[in-house]
Amino acid sequence: MRKVLLAIGNDLKGDDSAGMLVGRLVMNMCKSWKVYLGGTTPESYVFKISEEKPDVLVIVDATIMGKAPGEYFLIPIERVSREIMLSTHRIPTRLIIELLRESCGEIYFIGIQPKTLDFGPPSRDVIKACKEVAKIICEDRYKEIKML
Repeated sequence: MRKVLLAIGNDLKGDDSAGMLVGRLVMNMCKSWKVYLGGTTPESYVFKISEEKPDVLVIVDATIMGKAPGEYFLIPIERVSREIMLSTHRIPTRLIIELLRESCGEIYFIGIQPKTLDFGPPSRDVIKACKEVAKIICEDRYKEIKML
């Protein structure tokens, strides 16, 4: 099974780095996932991911959901960028998902609630959540994450 993780976020802006932190953790914890550190330009990886035709694509990003800092959820693809405010990136995450829909088997989006998007390091709550999410991904239990 080909599994790809697309990590999204800005390493300089506090908890907006959540996706990137998860991506780096997964890279170090398990070799069964191909990880793309999309940063603030995840669209740069659309062609590469499309060529791989993964069976599973998991996208992780800081997501403003009105929850407690560090809470994380699976977000239904149809709700991404429509009902939920995502971190700001050059191209909406929803468009990236639409571009990848035909070349990927299953697509999952995991959102992690940030505490701060100010310049600086991520908060303790989000670091803890990122470690949990990375472990869940490496154990292939991402479908078990609570749905928003």
